[in-house]
Amino acid sequence: MTDRKIDDLLQKRHRHHTPLGRLIHDSTKHQAWTDAVRSLLPATLAAEVAVVNFRAQTLVLQASNASFATRLRYLLPELTIKLRILGDFQALDGVRITVNQSQKAPPPAPIQRRLSAASAENLANFAKSLGTKYVDLEAAFLRLSKQSAPFSGNRDEVPRTPNQDRT
Repeated sequence: MTDRKIDDLLQKRHRHHTPLGRLIHDSTKHQAWTDAVRSLLPATLAAEVAVVNFRAQTLVLQASNASFATRLRYLLPELTIKLRILGDFQALDGVRITVNQSQKAPPPAPIQRRLSAASAENLANFAKSLGTKYVDLEAAFLRLSKQSAPFSGNRDEVPRTPNQDRT
């Protein structure tokens, strides 16, 4: 690798011939495309949309979430016509919309449901009433009945899981 100084790399005569120069050029181009697209959108939607790419006559737009992507899809016919008037998008054949996956919230943790003491007792009694004919079913109901937690019956109370401290 050469020992060029950063100032030398950023000079205009080298700007498009270095990896850094190409990155700066592409970033500036994408920002200009995003500004052009946003200028054609309603203010509430404009801040939630960015241009990801424009290649092979297809413009790829990214919305911050699915709701904004849906709103954008409704505006696509009119937006496409307006974009073709602009110099950079005259060859536009289509628009693809993606949703920013990095902003998606992780799915909520599953709720650990526990049986009330009364339900556990009813299941155990039912299992015992099955007799010897349904041994496997009896065993399954008995296992299920053992998954109860101390529960007062109050609907607002969240039953504790076995791993929680019982202090």
